Amino acid sequence: MKKFFTLIAVLLSMLSSFAQPNEARRPFNNQGRLSISTVTNDPVRVLVDGNNYSIKGNDDERTINDIRPGYHSIKVYQQKRSKNNSRKMNKNMQLVYEGNIYVKPQYHVDVVINRFGKAFIDERQMNAGYYDDNDDNGQGGWENNDNNMQPMNYRSFEQFKQVIRNESYDNTRLIAAKQTIASNYFSSAQVKEIAGLFSFENSKLDMAKYSYRYTVDKNNYFILNDVFAYSSSKEELARFIQAYR
Repeated sequence: MKKFFTLIAVLLSMLSSFAQPNEARRPFNNQGRLSISTVTNDPVRVLVDGNNYSIKGNDDERTINDIRPGYHSIKVYQQKRSKNNSRKMNKNMQLVYEGNIYVKPQYHVDVVINRFGKAFIDERQMNAGYYDDNDDNGQGGWENNDNNMQPMNYRSFEQFKQVIRNESYDNTRLIAAKQTIASNYFSSAQVKEIAGLFSFENSKLDMAKYSYRYTVDKNNYFILNDVFAYSSSKEELARFIQAYR
């Protein structure tokens, strides 16, 4: 009987040793992703849980893969220009944003800091319908995944529009809009609303062209013709769509 219990103990120990590697890997299966970007051209320093990340300009972002689920502290410092000399940068970095961001398991959280230090935050579950722009291998992949795309929800879209409205000029609005559009999907009706927030015809056309790739119902894109004042803009957009296909 003693030998029997000894044998059972040995078998349990072996099973435990085989299970441990799987247990060690299990937390990583629920990891999330965090992306941080800014619309300013000035140097930016980002601290995530005390770790330093630098952002050179508005075309740059920092993405942290396999971040643990839960709250993460974020601080964004921006190097301001001197009041006496607009070309000269102050040595000290100024804190423009501070907050705690919650990352759900297997979610990609995207944070965009505008020029006034306000943060626009959106998230997307990294499931079968998730599409990472960094892994894009060609335009065809977007077409093949249209059925899995979901446009931005109403609440996030209203926040997104407010972020664009807060910018004073079309060029900064374009920067803020493109950064968010690149990590989300939209309906043709939503793109029409976004384009309508711009003052100039060329800005509207630029936004319409850029957003086409991220639109889930491309067959309805003709409704954007209503936002243009000139037929030449409508024709240029039509040529762009034809060339894209």
